[in-house]
Amino acid sequence: MRRGMSLLEVVVAIALVGAMFAALASMLSARTLRVRVNYETKATALAEGALAAALALPSSALTDRVSAPLIGFTEKRGQWWVRAQTGAPSAPNVLAIATSSPAIAGTTAALRLITPPSANGALAAAIYVPPSPPSGWRAGLLFRSRDLGNTYRYTFGAATVTLERLTNGVATELYTLSTSAAPDTWTTLAISASGSQLSLSKDGVPLTIVTDSTWGSGDLALVAMGNLAAAFDDVAVTGAATATWRFDADAVGLPPVDWRTLSAADLPGGAGDITIDHPFTGGNLARIKTRIQWSTAIGTQNVTATGYAR
Repeated sequence: MRRGMSLLEVVVAIALVGAMFAALASMLSARTLRVRVNYETKATALAEGALAAALALPSSALTDRVSAPLIGFTEKRGQWWVRAQTGAPSAPNVLAIATSSPAIAGTTAALRLITPPSANGALAAAIYVPPSPPSGWRAGLLFRSRDLGNTYRYTFGAATVTLERLTNGVATELYTLSTSAAPDTWTTLAISASGSQLSLSKDGVPLTIVTDSTWGSGDLALVAMGNLAAAFDDVAVTGAATATWRFDADAVGLPPVDWRTLSAADLPGGAGDITIDHPFTGGNLARIKTRIQWSTAIGTQNVTATGYAR
């Protein structure tokens, strides 16, 4: 009976194991490279898109700033998905926030509607607050939004309903009403506009009409604050575009088909910022640099895009 292995067999075995590990390492390295290139491609597209949005703004909006939130478009924040929920206004599915992002002007989750920018018309949504919400939570709608720091934000919280005008990230309260909203319930908010007149309602009851002409047109979006994992149903738009979303035709576990937009929030640890300066004393030439960064096993990576505007 043969016992043990010869020296040659041991050497061959070691060589085979080494070849297997080398092949595995090569496969993992190739996969890592593909993932890295994929992230860089996405980040480059985001940086260039953010630059294009900033370049399209009037020169008065291009004030100096350093590593500031992106401007010129309503950036998606957080991760969103479709899930089943018993008791939803249009069961079985809802659109829900899966994770939040670091706050921009207080907003920790935002998702722009796929409709074109709107001036007049209405936006409404049924909004669910889960049990045991975080302290300071709010949820609601953005209307005539240029970006997350320049918009009308209509939200409700545990004790108030509020309409704010945000200008360069600074919120000015235009209306507030003391009213309670319990967790594990649905609340419907609606805002409509005609010129400078903004009409607000809650659960089908008109609340007030606010006059303000700061923002004449912009995006529509769903938002949450304070890291609230809210859910939305029966999102409805009327006006230049008319549509209603109940999310029952969308696959559970994924964002809605028509709402899948790319943002820095889709990259691991992703974030974006913009820096604007005027490099020539007394000149009106604005230098704009957008940056998208994300996390990897070897540290933070980033790509930038730079342009100039008068």
